[in-house]
Amino acid sequence: MGLGISGGGVGAAEFFAKAGARVLVTDLKTRGKLRESLGRLKGLSIRYVLGRHRKEDFENADLIIKNPGVPNESKFLALAKKSGVPIETDVGIFFDLCPAPVVGVTGTKGKSTTAFLIHQILKRKYKNAVLGGNIGKSVLEVLPKIKKGGPASPTSQGGPVILELSSFQLEALTEKKLSPHIAVITNIFPDHLNRYSSFAQYAKAKTNIFRFQKPEDFLIIPEDNRLLEKLTKNARSKKIYFSKIVAKSIPFLSLAHNAANLAAAIEIAKLFKISRKEILSLIPRLKLLPHRLEKVGEIGGVAYINDSGATNPGAGIEAIKAARSLFKNGRLILIAGGFCRRNFKKRGFSHFASRFGDREDES
Repeated sequence: MGLGISGGGVGAAEFFAKAGARVLVTDLKTRGKLRESLGRLKGLSIRYVLGRHRKEDFENADLIIKNPGVPNESKFLALAKKSGVPIETDVGIFFDLCPAPVVGVTGTKGKSTTAFLIHQILKRKYKNAVLGGNIGKSVLEVLPKIKKGGPASPTSQGGPVILELSSFQLEALTEKKLSPHIAVITNIFPDHLNRYSSFAQYAKAKTNIFRFQKPEDFLIIPEDNRLLEKLTKNARSKKIYFSKIVAKSIPFLSLAHNAANLAAAIEIAKLFKISRKEILSLIPRLKLLPHRLEKVGEIGGVAYINDSGATNPGAGIEAIKAARSLFKNGRLILIAGGFCRRNFKKRGFSHFASRFGDREDES
């Protein structure tokens, strides 16, 4: 249910079609809007119901795979439950089938970059390290690449697996009562309030990343973060704190938020027995993701930075702070757009705008 345009539904449909299942994809979006996703499934034996949902498809299915973006309150999901049809997500199935240790990364900002950095560092020593989740590939899309094996080591065939997990994906872990062996939370502030009724509800979804961990598992969070300290006070796993570091050898990695992302990645590397010397040797070769404070050019002495990955006021504030730290004496011009989500107009944007009000040379 819900093919979507971000890859999650595509990965699930492909996984089950190749496994020999009779797959029907249903999505409220039209064929035109789903053109790219449909192109990736070309040649597979899949039936489609697009632009609408049919009640009978939810009443008569053997199993429904719900795209993470589909609200749990959907009347069609309620119909399936009433008919006794089991409802799963790609993340839930992945955790059932994955044979390797999982590093899960979540947060309001920085989770993609942190997961990307962790994968680069672990890949140098663990050749079979796999990256997936909310970073462009469905977890089921990467599942066939994961080999069985014991605890990850340079010579073992097993993992590790690094997953970026959104709040939507983490909701699936409630039913499974499962959390990754190693959980990382980069930060947390209001986001997705078009999906969640309150910040508290959004934060609760994030806590699933450690909620079902065992004492032998690990939880990694930033130091001096009172909100996360409060949210994780009942965690049963071993808690590890990361602090901001400076890595001037990488453009833009010396900025505060990227330094924190790298600091979290380094704590993961330590857990996988990668020495400090090895880590330091890797830092100059690390790359960053596009659309995250990405310098795209400089014209007439003006640097142009693409931070379109920032989709909420909190993330925007962090970008402003980062730009100021890099261009201390320069004039900062922000080009922004979007729409107001619930109570952001009163709280989020007023705080966001205040970040521009303390210097006369900014607009």
